[in-house]
Amino acid sequence: MKIKKILPIICMFSFLFAFTTNFVYANSESNTILLGEKHLENENLKMKESVKKITGEPLYNGLYDDNGNIAIIDKNLIKKALLKEYNLSSQENQYLINNIDIIVDEMATQFESLKVAQKNNKSLVNNIEVKGAPGDIPWYAKQSWVKEPEKVSETHHLTYCTGWAVQNNYNSAQAITVSYTKTKTISYTIGFEGSNLIKGFLSASASSTTSYSSSISQGATIDAWTIWATRPYVTYYKEKWEGRRGAKYYHATLGWIEEVWTESGIYYTHVNPSDDYFSAYNDSGKPKTAPAPPTGPPDVEY
Repeated sequence: MKIKKILPIICMFSFLFAFTTNFVYANSESNTILLGEKHLENENLKMKESVKKITGEPLYNGLYDDNGNIAIIDKNLIKKALLKEYNLSSQENQYLINNIDIIVDEMATQFESLKVAQKNNKSLVNNIEVKGAPGDIPWYAKQSWVKEPEKVSETHHLTYCTGWAVQNNYNSAQAITVSYTKTKTISYTIGFEGSNLIKGFLSASASSTTSYSSSISQGATIDAWTIWATRPYVTYYKEKWEGRRGAKYYHATLGWIEEVWTESGIYYTHVNPSDDYFSAYNDSGKPKTAPAPPTGPPDVEY
């Protein structure tokens, strides 16, 4: 059934805004269906779990003695070793280079703690480190995209209200004036939820819930022998994005460690809130049961 358009005078549309990260429906009459699905072929579909690689390289010669204990804590050598690493990608690591002295002081403090622990308790050797892990990389570690985020799947959805705002004048020979506004409302998510790194890469807004309403307004005129109805619906795309992130940091006893992991998130985009209409005319001019608006999805093109 094609969507029928009725007189603008009987419809009032409004947006109501609230904030959340999940679908929240304004009433139990809302329903969501899948309109279409598309999987995209790219390398991200083959992404693995987090991978850690230990290179075992000392930060600088002389840091450890022959027994593997901290021997020399030389800030100048720490600085020289870090700058050598950071300057491999100087533009990417400009912030680290600019703050190298603060970083060196922090790492020297970590090494000093380890040196004391090694002297007093051999079992503590592997428990003190310049720490780094996916999602909690220290600010002095290198971190960058190994594989920039890509859209890996895309689904097209329709959320609609199964109930209608109805004004029934199907069995009256007189036109009527609507005495109070009748409204139906649905809610849907818009924006990005998931990895903040991908959100920044896309320059997307954080996800939020937005409500959309369709109404028959107070004061509208409904013709004789007529039933009018309206309800809201919205179409949107749900995109899944993935990217590979990598970092390199220094473990006080293991040496340089490289980690690679997957960042992911969902982008609700191309949102199109609209109004569905239903009308029927009693051409017999005699009382009979008015037809009910459909409870199924609107007839939309996609």
